[in-house]
Amino acid sequence: MEKSIFKAPIGLLYLTAKDSHVIKISYDEKVQAESGTKEEKRVMQQLETELTDYFSGKLQRFQVNVKLSGTAFEQSVYKALTEIPYGDFWSYKEVARRIQNESSVRAVGQANRKNPLPIIIPCHRVVQEGGQLGGYNGADYAKKIWLLEFEMNHKPDFWA
Repeated sequence: MEKSIFKAPIGLLYLTAKDSHVIKISYDEKVQAESGTKEEKRVMQQLETELTDYFSGKLQRFQVNVKLSGTAFEQSVYKALTEIPYGDFWSYKEVARRIQNESSVRAVGQANRKNPLPIIIPCHRVVQEGGQLGGYNGADYAKKIWLLEFEMNHKPDFWA
């Protein structure tokens, strides 16, 4: 397993790659840097390059291979989150609608909280109906606000 600490504008990100996939990004799970296999180093380098490009406003969709943990329901939520356009946001209710389970709004929120790959799987793009923020992956609201504002400010201008 390859573990790394990435210095991002929103604070430290604790990264984990296993085999040929990124398996975890955490804001608070303090990990020691740990050297893995050659393939894990390659994946970690790609992730760090993509995070650098994301935080410089150049990257809007991650390409690095990921492996998600979670129930079938949680995985359906994570898939839906990847469909939220960069610089946009959906409500928890809209995510529930997209996974064809409109009564699962609270469960969508719980899946977001458990998201093992924040930023790549953009749970920060989900807000409450009416525009209130809702929670954010165990992190403080300031990170969610920063990410939403950053993406809105770097969203391509389709009218130019």
